[in-house]
Amino acid sequence: MRISKQAFITRVNRKLAEQELRLRVARRWTTDTLNYYVVCQKTGCIVQAYSCLDGVAADYGYLRPNEVIEQ
Repeated sequence: MRISKQAFITRVNRKLAEQELRLRVARRWTTDTLNYYVVCQKTGCIVQAYSCLDGVAADYGYLRPNEVIEQ
């Protein structure tokens, strides 16, 4: 089953809100933020950065076994 990028980001943000974290999409790519990054909402600091959503899915496990993120 295919899942859109936006649907996956929404799902991740719902789960990360419990830990006061948020997944953000970079407006432009830099070596510090890459394409996607997780930010602490209290401090505003970048906790983790990813080049693609597959890394987010691997680290946090919010992708079901039969799902694939649309590219």
